[in-house]
Amino acid sequence: MEPIDIGLWVTGGMLVLVVLGMRVAFAAALAGLAGLFWLRWNGFGYAPERAAKALEISIKIAGQVPHSKVSANALSLIPTFILIGYLAYYAGLTRALFEAAKRWVAWVPGGLAVSTVFATAGFAAVSGASVATAAVFARIAIPEMLKVGYNKRFAAGVVAAGGTLASLIPPSAILVIYAIIVEQDVGKLLLAGFIPGAFSAVIYAALIIGIAVIFKSVGPPVTGFTWRQRLVSLPPALPIVAVVVIIIFFVYNPFGDARGTPTEGGAVGAFIVFLMALWRGMRWAELKSALIETARLTVMIFTIIWGC
Repeated sequence: MEPIDIGLWVTGGMLVLVVLGMRVAFAAALAGLAGLFWLRWNGFGYAPERAAKALEISIKIAGQVPHSKVSANALSLIPTFILIGYLAYYAGLTRALFEAAKRWVAWVPGGLAVSTVFATAGFAAVSGASVATAAVFARIAIPEMLKVGYNKRFAAGVVAAGGTLASLIPPSAILVIYAIIVEQDVGKLLLAGFIPGAFSAVIYAALIIGIAVIFKSVGPPVTGFTWRQRLVSLPPALPIVAVVVIIIFFVYNPFGDARGTPTEGGAVGAFIVFLMALWRGMRWAELKSALIETARLTVMIFTIIWGC
């Protein structure tokens, strides 16, 4: 059997395991081990006496490859950007970002959903993890949408779709992993995702407006905000914008050759947001929660990398 055929069968088996309820990381790891064994045994001509040898070789490879993947230096930026996102949430910066978006665009059909998309896009620029983005805005945006009569499934779908913007908008953890797999420059690949990510946010917003116009009960607009209220909402949201500008300038400095690595940019951003959080009165319990949730999400991402 050709290796490509083995790969297709193993991939199909992995999808079946995922549908049956197995965690993605473990399904990928099991499928990968089965694929390695199948390839080695195929090389031995499926000789029964060589099955044990094929399994031994497969287990050795399965023990070496995951370590080489997760030990890549570029992956060290993932926890720093996830930490930025959770620190911003517990410091109240994320809610301020959503509030500003709500006051400026909530008047359009499906306005709170559109506000959620733009707020998730802004948060994605400092978080880098789709799971963190969706988790944070599930706590902030969904209650707001349900309060004014949004359809529950529509509200959840908007947050889930908005969370995917973190896969494109730098600093995207997915793009970092992809850059390592295809052996491309991490910084350049992250920068390349900015325009597609911003364009996707605009497309999502246009689609939401279209759905709200056709199905008026899905997402009613929210009106009543004065220009003074809109202007007052901007200063609390500026720290997020400032962090994004600082990170991008630090990593992609267009005015000289002095540039930092994406990992260093993440560390600088995390330190700045940490200082902002302290200034806004973040307590030890909130800092502890941010650190624990960062560790949980980082472990989940690294487990998936290990399994794949």
